[in-house]
Amino acid sequence: MGIIGQEQKGSGLNKHVAYRIKGADSLGEIDIYRRYSEFDQFRDLLFLRYPGIFIPPIPPKKATGNTDDLFVQERGYFLDQFLKKLCQYQYLACTPEV
Repeated sequence: MGIIGQEQKGSGLNKHVAYRIKGADSLGEIDIYRRYSEFDQFRDLLFLRYPGIFIPPIPPKKATGNTDDLFVQERGYFLDQFLKKLCQYQYLACTPEV
């Protein structure tokens, strides 16, 4: 499972970047788009549900310039690393959330 690209979505004040995640799990193929804020919420959820268990970090939030091409690519790389690390830990990979 991993991030294979990103897209600018919305317009005006609702403009945001969505990262395309592709992979497979026991239920079948995965091909979805997720925003950074969804990764942030997901990590917080894992942290709350599994206290004491290491949850890999995600890149920090950035208030301005978060749609610059270089920044989006770097953030995508680190979000991809987050997903790959989650899948490496058997105790997290088998949870319903992941």
